[in-house]
Amino acid sequence: MGNKLRLLMKVFDISNNDLAELLQVHVSLVSKWRTGTRSFSNNQKYVRKFASYVMTLDKSHRTNSVRELLKDHNYNIPDDISEKELTLLLCGWLCREEKPEVHDTLRDSMLKNKALTKVENIYYWEGNLGRREAVIQFVEYAIECAPDAEILIYSTENASWFREDDAFLAKWLDMHMKFFARGGSLKIIHPMNRSLDAIGDYMLSWLPFELQEGAEGYYLQKYEDQNIVRNTIIVLKGRAVLYGVSSTRDSRCRSWYLKDTSLAKAYEMVAQSYLSFAKPLLSGYNMHSRNNSEALTDLFLTLFGPDSDCYLYNGFSLFVMAMKESLLRSLLDRAGLSEEEMQDALNYVLTIKQAARLCSVYFVIDAGCLIEYLQRPDINLVPFTLLFNRRIAVSTNVFIEHTLQMMDDILTADNIHVGLAVKDAADSAGALTLMSGGSYHRAMVSSTKSKEPVLAEIREPTVANAIYVRLVKIWDMISYSAKDKEYIFSYLKKSLLQQ
Repeated sequence: MGNKLRLLMKVFDISNNDLAELLQVHVSLVSKWRTGTRSFSNNQKYVRKFASYVMTLDKSHRTNSVRELLKDHNYNIPDDISEKELTLLLCGWLCREEKPEVHDTLRDSMLKNKALTKVENIYYWEGNLGRREAVIQFVEYAIECAPDAEILIYSTENASWFREDDAFLAKWLDMHMKFFARGGSLKIIHPMNRSLDAIGDYMLSWLPFELQEGAEGYYLQKYEDQNIVRNTIIVLKGRAVLYGVSSTRDSRCRSWYLKDTSLAKAYEMVAQSYLSFAKPLLSGYNMHSRNNSEALTDLFLTLFGPDSDCYLYNGFSLFVMAMKESLLRSLLDRAGLSEEEMQDALNYVLTIKQAARLCSVYFVIDAGCLIEYLQRPDINLVPFTLLFNRRIAVSTNVFIEHTLQMMDDILTADNIHVGLAVKDAADSAGALTLMSGGSYHRAMVSSTKSKEPVLAEIREPTVANAIYVRLVKIWDMISYSAKDKEYIFSYLKKSLLQQ
């Protein structure tokens, strides 16, 4: 770092006193930075301020010295790069240690210390494509090891490496379903060190897994993190580890897949240390849980907070909550409820509907998901399945018949808004049903991929708020015409009648 600081100070004729005055530090500290006896890169505030000052000088001198310097150090600088982006790259370069290739150093060190018995035990990839290949090999090995297999995941990286490729995302989900089906288990630790947008992206990518039997999600309360380097640790306990590193200043990522028991145990200790400080992310309600009624009523009443906005993405079985009593009674009668159960169900829905009338409800429908949802022979009425702890379902034809009648009631309800999501908007939520509103500090989530109906509640305020922000963005992405209830219901009626 000292060499880089000296180089820039020489190129732009910055004296020790100039830098000390800029950063409001003693000149002796600048001397220590230049000689390398103290680390300049440890203080990100100083790095950013110095980089901004250098960019100002570069711009005033019109020399493009920063651009050429970074190119000389193997940075790919596009012609249309903005000054802000170039400043971030300069910060990254200032903080990047110049060492031999990391994977070569890691391999040599491990072999020297006999951490690896064979060179073949370590595999290295670069870039997002390489990360996806590494992950596929890792999960394939984990599937082979199931049922006696547990995966621990901790990551401070962004989710671009698996969200940018739809085919990979589908394969990744399918492979984990196989892993769970064979008895494997998974624990994911989420550090809260991101922006709300980043948390929304990250969580919506992972939540479909965390709602599966055998998976558990945790969050690590950590809101301040200035580190430029991000990492990912995926451990197959006692067998292998996938370690990934990337920078917030450029898009490159590196991945190492290590099939070695001693290293796996070492990284497992790291992941377990994070887990010891983490808290469970989800409170789940399924058909085997007891006392769902009171907890779920409280959750819905919170989400439908008075004079607030509530956003619901998919959640087709929740259509029943908007039905008039006579229509709902007809539907539940087809589901085989006793008269006593019928009354409990009607009271349950009435309590929630009264709360919903006091807020604005924004219902986002993904037409493609709805059509796929209606391909099944019957429809599980999830709110009542969870209420009575047994499967409550009606045939798909009966569900469609009652849904068509319900649309006329929603059409005249001023507080219920409906939007038809396009694919690009809907992709943001993947295979999930999402609901957030009220105080924004709680959210409801379920997966369309679950074998049994599961609703989970998120009480961690940052995550709940991030999901709310994401749902608002999905709604805002929908065109004006696709928010016209008459147009939407006309389209849906035509689609439903064709089923």
